[in-house]
Amino acid sequence: MKKIKLMIAEDHTFLRKSLVSSLTTHNIEVIGEASNGADLIKLVTERPPDIVLLDLKMPEMDGYAVLEIFAKEFKNIKTVIYSSYHSPFFVALTIINGAAAFVSKNSEITEIIEAIEGVYADGFYFNEIISKNI
Repeated sequence: MKKIKLMIAEDHTFLRKSLVSSLTTHNIEVIGEASNGADLIKLVTERPPDIVLLDLKMPEMDGYAVLEIFAKEFKNIKTVIYSSYHSPFFVALTIINGAAAFVSKNSEITEIIEAIEGVYADGFYFNEIISKNI
């Protein structure tokens, strides 16, 4: 089975490195990591991933700005939002702006993997957070 090419955009170094370590042990290959949206855009231009695990609140360029750019320039790249901001407003806003899934930073690694694999296989992943908001 082909490995899912993933990039991670998360401004907290420890959390980003932990995600890289945890996710590369599965059917996922982490091909890049960024600490802000501007660096992520450079990376996806050089080596497009299948999916981006995207934090919303980052310096220089946040996740919302990244979603806007992806909608215009990188339509084939799917995004899984990974955020501690999971109020109905934030969830709805990200889905309306093109995110394929939303997982809370409180999620277990198994749910993050489920979301990535679901988006890769089906183009979207609706967990309990998204279902409640829909």
